[in-house]
Amino acid sequence: MPKYIAFLFMFLLLIVPNARADDDGGYDINTEITLSGTVTEAGEQMRGPRVFTMVSAEKTYKVVTGPWWYMKQIGLSIKTGMKLEVTGSKFYGRKGELYIAAFSITDLKESKTYRFRDASSQERPLWHGHGGGMRRQ
Repeated sequence: MPKYIAFLFMFLLLIVPNARADDDGGYDINTEITLSGTVTEAGEQMRGPRVFTMVSAEKTYKVVTGPWWYMKQIGLSIKTGMKLEVTGSKFYGRKGELYIAAFSITDLKESKTYRFRDASSQERPLWHGHGGGMRRQ
């Protein structure tokens, strides 16, 4: 039995640090950029953060926003063809895709800005700790 516990402990030490690294690539203020572009795929997942595809200056980015319930709460619905300005932290996914972890998104047609992270601590999403989870609204 002690060998089983030791094996489980070692397994957890290897897995747990990697679980956090995959959620949105982390937010790194040193890679923060602002870009304008057009939504080419709206992305409609029901679990995890909403991710949509945007083209800006002939580059394609996947923009990581927040969970569906947070998007509904702030009133942001991403649609194909929308013109947006995105400020966020740039990172690369496992398959080499270019991602932006959104700090804010501005709908250029409506001139309305939606925030996803606290200005004093960009690492902390605004929905963190609010318990929205998978509840239905």
